[in-house]
Amino acid sequence: MTIATLPPSARDIPLTRLPALDAMRVVAATAVLSTHAAFQTGTAARGPVGAVLARMDCGVAVFFVLSGFLLYRPWAVAAQFDARRPKASAYLLHRALRILPAYWLVVVVALTLMPANIAATPRQWVAQLLLVQIYAPGLLSEGLTQMWSLATEVAFYLILPLLALAITTVGRVVGQLRAVIAGSIVMLVVGIYWQILSHSAGRPSYWSFWLPGYLAWFGAGMLLAALVERLLAPGELPSWGSTLRSLAASPGTCWATAGALLLLAATPIAGPRAFEAAQTPGAAVVKNLLYLVIAVLVVLPAALPSERPGLFLRITSGGVAHRLGEVSYGMFLWHLILLSTAFQVLGLHEFAGGFLAVFALTWTWTVAVSFTSWSILERPFLRLKRRVPL
Repeated sequence: MTIATLPPSARDIPLTRLPALDAMRVVAATAVLSTHAAFQTGTAARGPVGAVLARMDCGVAVFFVLSGFLLYRPWAVAAQFDARRPKASAYLLHRALRILPAYWLVVVVALTLMPANIAATPRQWVAQLLLVQIYAPGLLSEGLTQMWSLATEVAFYLILPLLALAITTVGRVVGQLRAVIAGSIVMLVVGIYWQILSHSAGRPSYWSFWLPGYLAWFGAGMLLAALVERLLAPGELPSWGSTLRSLAASPGTCWATAGALLLLAATPIAGPRAFEAAQTPGAAVVKNLLYLVIAVLVVLPAALPSERPGLFLRITSGGVAHRLGEVSYGMFLWHLILLSTAFQVLGLHEFAGGFLAVFALTWTWTVAVSFTSWSILERPFLRLKRRVPL
């Protein structure tokens, strides 16, 4: 792997390409789809396999860790080389061009064509279009309920420039890596506090969707970005570097450990399986922390690739993984609309079984529709995005 050396006077920030991360998006999108298929077929409520499928919503944590990692990387490199930081205005425009066009199309389709949304009010339309549906009760619409996590992500997008500025400022005094570590610890503490607060008796249920409860996941991604960029930079390897590199070079160990933690999360220690079931504060914290570690372990081997790629990196960096990674956002957006259609085509009733058939058909349709959305809608806006440098 060749690493470009950036002189302090450089204005552009080169980022080492990490192609295996594309596959992690597919893993996250497929995990989210599988847990929704398991709930809609009733499989999640039955047996140990159902318990594991119910916890595949840890894919959301993978998405959040990836977002923290990928979006903070330019700031991490800029701080490391004392180079120009990304412009907040350009960064926010990039996010809008990537997120909004496809999202708005899905919102229009869901609110227009799904029978349960025929009576959608102007308030629901506005809330969905502006991604503020998590800030008041009764605004999550059929086919769009998964968008709570996108609304949470958007909140993170908006505060990231401020977080990066605060970390950079503190880093000038204590060192950039120490500042990121301190920032991630603060985000972890805030996340735990909000999980306890939002799941305490008498609190509105929609509080549990808000960004503070998931700051630890984003913070872990930011910290991982800072650690990876430190190791990818020329110079002497820090004392902790060999340990992190060894762990990242053992994807089997990382993923096996993540699998063991997923099995632990599938027990009652992480609370009830049902999405709408009330959790105790303690179970909410345990689930949040387990998902945090699972997500980091899933992402780490792709975020810090070995100089001698093994089978894991060859597969996750290949053309198929890359193409699926390109459409993974569309998979997340479209899958609930297509999931409801799969029941009709298969002649199945909700909560009456048929998980494998429903999952397979929904995944296939979702990939096909996502490729269409990518080609016709998303790719042109991404080309426009590339014309606006950070």
